[in-house]
Amino acid sequence: MVYVQIAIGAALAILVHELGHAFFQTIFRIPVHLIEWGSGPRLFKLGKFEMRLIPFSGGIQPNGVRLANAKWKGVLIALGGLIAQWFMVVVSAVIVVQLNLLRFEWIENIIVVFVVCAFLSFFNLIPYRGTDGYHLFRLFYKKTRKAAVNE
Repeated sequence: MVYVQIAIGAALAILVHELGHAFFQTIFRIPVHLIEWGSGPRLFKLGKFEMRLIPFSGGIQPNGVRLANAKWKGVLIALGGLIAQWFMVVVSAVIVVQLNLLRFEWIENIIVVFVVCAFLSFFNLIPYRGTDGYHLFRLFYKKTRKAAVNE
């Protein structure tokens, strides 16, 4: 049963991460055409949201980091997933404490998974292709390289 709770917590953390990117992208008026949760065959599509069979990955289309008209907006969009995950940890912890839900072991397990996923989200900042860190690296490298070439 603990493995199911871990899987549910991790899948929800990934969903919140992707929604964080979409939130900042929407705030900066960059259109979001698709919020993809998972990989593998599509289970269903509801508006701009698409659920796939294996809910342990995700993505936003188009990539708002590249479309941002200011560097700081691109940074916030790239960090939006990490910010949303930490927000989720704080809000869920406050709700659990306020409603005295720690008496349920499964709630405690899911909160622990949320915290672990939030810490693991820092690895997503490593500039490896496809990660948020890669998009940040490209954002700064491309601008810096253009400035060096023009001088």
